[in-house]
Amino acid sequence: KKNHASRKAATLFVNVDTNSTISLGEHLVEGGAPTSFDVVVDMSNVAAQTKQILALQQVEEAERVVYISSDLVYGPYLNGPCSEQRPTNPCTERADEKAEGEAVVMMQQDEVQEEESGRPWTIIRPGRIIAPGSEKSLENWFFLRHDKEKQICIPGHGQYLVGVVHIEDLISGVMAAVRSSDAIGQVFNMHSNDPISFDGLALETARIFEREVEPDDLVHYDESQFAWVLRRRYQFPMKPIGHVIPSVDKAKTLLDWSPRYNTSEALRNSHKMHYNEMSIEDELPELDYELDEMILENPHKQLQVAWSYPYINFNRPLGADDVDVADTGNTWDWEV
Repeated sequence: KKNHASRKAATLFVNVDTNSTISLGEHLVEGGAPTSFDVVVDMSNVAAQTKQILALQQVEEAERVVYISSDLVYGPYLNGPCSEQRPTNPCTERADEKAEGEAVVMMQQDEVQEEESGRPWTIIRPGRIIAPGSEKSLENWFFLRHDKEKQICIPGHGQYLVGVVHIEDLISGVMAAVRSSDAIGQVFNMHSNDPISFDGLALETARIFEREVEPDDLVHYDESQFAWVLRRRYQFPMKPIGHVIPSVDKAKTLLDWSPRYNTSEALRNSHKMHYNEMSIEDELPELDYELDEMILENPHKQLQVAWSYPYINFNRPLGADDVDVADTGNTWDWEV
């Protein structure tokens, strides 16, 4: 708690109203920000905001622009871990914005270089970010439900694999990229290297709470049956688009980076920070279970899932047991 408070005290926060007629640059000046930045790390989810940031006078002489994208830009695939060379195929609104943001960052260097001055860039594509202390983090969605011993409603069959990354590992990756000239003009995947399924996240977070999960505690549902309400407010912290499993070999080789936390450790650390070290339990939001209850009240719109595949560790070679991920075919058995 003390370290968190000291870091927060040493950080300058400038609140900006994106709907204001005052420019972002004027907001920064009024907020006491420096007149120039050595490094710009952009985590914007909207490409238009990225354009606005890159147009700032304060970033004209930046030594590096690091854009935090998302591995969702790859879209779903079945061929096992994919490298950064894989063409992007975004299939969600957020992924579309991230892909467009990447294009903005790449193009701005080309435009600047035409004027014989470069603004080097690096793009990071992390998995789902485990962020202790953030009430909007994906793990907190599970924490709140386990804390109240509620049923966990999961879209689809719950078998899709995703990569996650602890925020500390992401920060160390960004710092490694900033320090390395080899990272200029490069794209890097970053995650914990042991992808986990939606069901696996539910089970792993249940273990943290020492909760015995019964078969009825995991409820799978057909999203198309609840489209009318999900358009208003999405229920689950991830969309079941398919497997999203990037390779981190490039970051390991060029940046000498490797994740400190595996998926289980990242989740446990986040829980520890949420409920112990940061002492912010009273600040966590109340459990909003309205949409969950709508799903539970409509059993005919739920799915009966045959089994769960919690996680796969890509620190070891894929073998016969991993045929569903290693091959292009998907033989998982699930029934509607």
